[in-house]
Amino acid sequence: MKPEIGLDTLHLNPVEFDLEPHFSAKIKPASFESGTGETAGNFPLYAVSGRVFEGAGAYLSLEHCQLDFTPYSDAKAGTAHVSTKITLTVPKVVSGDNYQTSNCEETRQALKKIESELREAGFKFDVLASLVKRLDLAKTLQNRDEWLVYRPLLDVFKPSRMPGIGFETGKRWGNSRRQIVLYDKLEEMASKVAKKRRVEVVANYPRNSMRAELRLTERSSFQDATSMRTAADVLSDFGHVQNVYRSEFEKKLFRFKPSEVEKMVSEALEVETLASEMTPFIVGGGRWLEAWIKADWASNRVIDAQRLNVIKAAVREASHKNGLAKQNIAKQQAILDSLFLQHANASSTKRTVSDLYAELKAGIISE
Repeated sequence: MKPEIGLDTLHLNPVEFDLEPHFSAKIKPASFESGTGETAGNFPLYAVSGRVFEGAGAYLSLEHCQLDFTPYSDAKAGTAHVSTKITLTVPKVVSGDNYQTSNCEETRQALKKIESELREAGFKFDVLASLVKRLDLAKTLQNRDEWLVYRPLLDVFKPSRMPGIGFETGKRWGNSRRQIVLYDKLEEMASKVAKKRRVEVVANYPRNSMRAELRLTERSSFQDATSMRTAADVLSDFGHVQNVYRSEFEKKLFRFKPSEVEKMVSEALEVETLASEMTPFIVGGGRWLEAWIKADWASNRVIDAQRLNVIKAAVREASHKNGLAKQNIAKQQAILDSLFLQHANASSTKRTVSDLYAELKAGIISE
């Protein structure tokens, strides 16, 4: 099956709903003072046949989705409200796992299924009229190489207003509203089961599977990115949300020329290498930068004007890792401004960074 852009995680806010007499959810009790017995954070959550149920929250877990009632206060208005949210992983509703994502028709089937499931539980609502609170678009790539080969390339991407956070088998860039995530899909699937079952769980899937996700994590970010509001809107123009995915990846990660990426990765690897070389000199104390420069010169490497910023970045990296004060870092930066060194650069990868960049760009953005 050809990988395609589709839906993964989906959060919905029903606009209106009715609760049947047999509806039942688990109530989270409000906290209380043991001395006085006075409760705190006790809210009316929902009513069934005229009976109001109160607490700090409530939830109903079903086979394919979860329903949550979460109270919140409007400080400006001085009023309390209850948010009703339905959470589902669309591919799991359709096929039982989310290795592949769901296309338009599969998403439609999943929504009908959870609407029916909730209706049987006594929660009646219109799933298509529900507001989209969160939407994750994703694509599962089957790459030529394992995850670690691509890691140095991903580490140099720095999308504006989207700080990067690296983890063992992935990389995430984003903020509270929007995130781009790339990770080893098989490692992620294996991590969610017992160790003795991990090999069995991933055995039937292609090796070197990488997941590329765009997460629109708030209702406002979903609406801003897509100009849509409801589940029905998504189904009515599924191609549009796929184009939003392509556009976000192209703007944030794949806006460079291959030659620019080669330079970025080369400099990042050099910063890491030089920072490691500087650490013993920092630990030794004294005029550590001058000592490192002498040692570096002795190994026939000096700083040239074009690479001065690389050396400065390495000094910052090594200094931060070893807990040096900002004043000390500033002093070392001033010393470097007058130096010109030369560096011999070598690459140990068989495939060039341009090759890796072109592969990921084509895999993620292509139709």
